[in-house]
Amino acid sequence: YLEYIESQLKRFGILRRGKLEQYTGEFGSFYLLQSKYYRGYFARQRELWYPNGKKTLPNGIKITPNILRMLYIEDGSLSLNYRKKRVETVSLFLNDFELNDVEIIRDLISLELGVEKAVLHINPNKPAQYGILMHKREVILKFFNYIGACPDEIMGSFGYKWPIIEGSIIDYNWRNSHGKTKHRT
Repeated sequence: YLEYIESQLKRFGILRRGKLEQYTGEFGSFYLLQSKYYRGYFARQRELWYPNGKKTLPNGIKITPNILRMLYIEDGSLSLNYRKKRVETVSLFLNDFELNDVEIIRDLISLELGVEKAVLHINPNKPAQYGILMHKREVILKFFNYIGACPDEIMGSFGYKWPIIEGSIIDYNWRNSHGKTKHRT
């Protein structure tokens, strides 16, 4: 996953110094990429997103397929209803944003997906722990068509978040694809 993030940053000319380090501990192997490699860029981003130490949505933010895909990969989930055999909800968690920032994000997503903002429900999990929930099948289809397929580079780690979509059908049981997630428009 860190290699995928690195490839995304390279597209913007953001290069790291050093290398990914692999560590093995009692919980298994993992990689570590310290943010010091990108210190200049990330320091400016931190000032933009956390003025005065509080998470704030920067002015002029835009939603793109790549941004929404990354938000889903990192802070989203797919909920299934096994009894009814269907995808129930797609959730995007926006923890530590103020409600007015979450409303702005919801409105921007609504515009990009071409859906009424009323179908993108804001759900407070706890104070300042908001989520945007999508329940309607047509909205879920538009969402996955907008963000596209799970990137091949991270399919093994995050492919489980993508259902099989064929036309207007969302397969609730994507695991039957023998580890290969399908996404067709």
